[in-house]
Amino acid sequence: MKSKSAFTLVEVLITILLLTLLMSTAMFSFRFFTINLKSMKVTLPKNAIHYTYLEHSIKGIYFYPFQNNYFFKKSATSFTYITTTPLYYSHLSIAKVFYHNHTLIYQESPLYTQLQNFQNPKIIKKHYQVILKKNLSSCQFSFKLYSKTTIPKEVHILFNENEKNQEEWFFSIFSNNINYKSFIEYKGF
Repeated sequence: MKSKSAFTLVEVLITILLLTLLMSTAMFSFRFFTINLKSMKVTLPKNAIHYTYLEHSIKGIYFYPFQNNYFFKKSATSFTYITTTPLYYSHLSIAKVFYHNHTLIYQESPLYTQLQNFQNPKIIKKHYQVILKKNLSSCQFSFKLYSKTTIPKEVHILFNENEKNQEEWFFSIFSNNINYKSFIEYKGF
């Protein structure tokens, strides 16, 4: 005589009960997460991506010889530099980060094109642009330079999305540029 293997009614009911408990726990957790998402202070993936883009570009700063110094222009609301690791091109580019109309913006243009004056580089009209942060109430740039030079060692971007939420982006700069190293050694740093 063959024995039949089957589930008993009790086993089926216990399985259904366990699945119901797991589903209700998952739904409760998801609902709790969605309700409290606005109050959670986390860096959203989009902001993390923009930070990483900017970090990639800044870490590739190339100390481009310019009028007996190195090309790095800074002001209270912007800074411009030459980068070996641009976001949109595969060769040296000029990049600018600036604050305008409550928005933090990154722009980039190729350095060596017919439209560019490589002896006095500027962002050209046909440039790539990405918005890093929107709806900022304020934004400040600060720079730590190597002494007696215009060469940046650190870049800080401090911004407020509203009066309560303040964030700072910090970038350390190390370059493999030979001109930069020889300049630092020559000045006795």
